[in-house]
Formats: sequence, structure tokens, C-alpha cells
Amino acid sequence: AERLNLDPGMRLVLREPRFNFEIDEKGRKSWELTGLPLPEPAKTIRLAQAGGPASDAGGVLPAPETGDSRKSRGNAELGELELGDVRIENGAIRYADLRSGTEHQIASVDASLALKSISSPLAAKGSFAFRERKIGFDAELTSVLAVLEDRPAKLALAVTSQDAEASFDGTASLAGELDADGSL
Repeated sequence: AERLNLDPGMRLVLREPRFNFEIDEKGRKSWELTGLPLPEPAKTIRLAQAGGPASDAGGVLPAPETGDSRKSRGNAELGELELGDVRIENGAIRYADLRSGTEHQIASVDASLALKSISSPLAAKGSFAFRERKIGFDAELTSVLAVLEDRPAKLALAVTSQDAEASFDGTASLAGELDADGSL
């Protein structure tokens, strides 16, 4: 797989991006990679033999991929992505669970992200508006890849607003529903 490298001196700025995270009626998450069309693995080429039938030339065709193996291969390829300085300016995030009919919106997202790769720790700092209140945050996550693979990842999060301050130090997972274990 080719690597997409952003020089550490380069800056990627996302102006007014809209992120939509949705769980459909069947429980499928829009952020899972199982639905992505990935290149098929290399297969043995069948060669015609002079004066005889075609053969596999001694090769063995690979077993068909399951959804889990395609997801792992997709995450491994995504793990090759390397990012420099990433900033979000005036973004919006929408989360909807069509099974329960719940929906949440976050607006005015301004953030600075430090992420060498999705398998490296993520540091994020910034602010957003939720229910018309500005909230500041400072977070560190051990691995975005772990979260994408429905495994727990260590999370340290501090949030501040005009009404309160809170912090969390523990683990978090998106396997099924949001699950967190730690000190609040």
C-alpha cells in the first residue's frame, strides 16, 4: 500500500468540515471500514499449458475474506497514513442512532490535532459548542486504530465550560455502545 505522508512541517486545515456519524436501523456504524471497497488480494494466475488444460501452476487460491479480515486489512492500510499538523476550523459533528431515534449535534468545533498515524497516540485540544454553550477540551487517546477495531484505548480528557470543569482518566471503547471505565 502506498503511504500518504504529510511533511511534519506541513499543515492540513479543514475549514467548516461536517462529520456525520450514524448507526443505522441494523446496528451498522458509518465509521466502520467493513463497507469500504478494498483491493482484492493477489490471486494465482492460471496459465494455459501447451497441449493440455489450464492449471494453477502449483499455486493455491486464498480463502475468501470475511468482513472481519477485510476490516483488519483496511485498518492496516489506513494505519500507513501519516499526518502532520491537523487543524479543524468551525467544524460540526452529528451523531445519530437510528435504532433509538437519538441525535446529537456539536457545532463551532475548533481543534488542533497531533497524530503521527492512527496507530500512534492522538493529542487534541480546542473547543466546541454543545447546546449553545462553549466547551473547551484537552484530550489524549492512545490509539485511534484501537477504537476503530472496537478495542478499548486509554483516554485522558479534560473539559471546561463556564459552568463546570471535569476530567476523565481511564479507557474507552466504541464496541457496541460507548463504554468507559476510569476515574471521573
